[in-house]
Amino acid sequence: MSNLPCENEPLVQPADSLFAHLQILVVDDMAAIRCLLSRMLRILGVRLPVHEAADGLEAWEALQNQVFHLAISDIHMPRINGLELLRRFRADPRYETTPFLMITGEVSEEIVAAAAESEVDGYLLKPFKISALESRLRTLLYRQRHPSPHESLFLTARKLASSHRPQEALDFLTQLLGPSFKKQARVFNLMGECYLALASYDLAAACFRQALDLCPQYLSSLRNLAILHEKLGNPTEAKRFLDQARLLCSWDL
Repeated sequence: MSNLPCENEPLVQPADSLFAHLQILVVDDMAAIRCLLSRMLRILGVRLPVHEAADGLEAWEALQNQVFHLAISDIHMPRINGLELLRRFRADPRYETTPFLMITGEVSEEIVAAAAESEVDGYLLKPFKISALESRLRTLLYRQRHPSPHESLFLTARKLASSHRPQEALDFLTQLLGPSFKKQARVFNLMGECYLALASYDLAAACFRQALDLCPQYLSSLRNLAILHEKLGNPTEAKRFLDQARLLCSWDL
């Protein structure tokens, strides 16, 4: 708690207009961490009340009743943990591009894979300083307001796919396979889902496997391969991929 200013210490840092009017959700099962974050945010210039939630379920309920501009969440919490909250967060169209900062005492390979798949925007390692928090928040907000060409193309493709326009989505996704862009598992996975919707099963399978080549722990592609083999009448193969997915995420149950 050394980063928490004394109650008698003046908040000498001037209000930052970048943070002043943000509606922020802070989620952690430790009251001391929530208090620390809320106070740091006020020092950084946040002028609106910071909404605190003690776990993912409480946070999810708050997200249904109010729109937030930024979420800061711990990973390990009761009822709904931070990763499940992040998945739900990203599945809600209102929060498709809203910055989500994950707080953790460790960044294991499994956590990185699961969080990256659900599109976490950044990490803050405990114990953290106010300077680190400010730096992460500035970076996240800048990226949200100035998306890269890659991100713009991907978001457009995802919206088209969600609107049941898979062929149009593929037109954008194929642009992301060019030499100017780094290959990403999420691109191949979304391409596979589009081909699956078009009943182009061989192409779908190839895309899902390419996603797994890039990220062997990409759960969505394992689950999609299970769905694909179920459609093809291969229950044994479908079960094999489902078992791999369950084994991979068993640490997060």
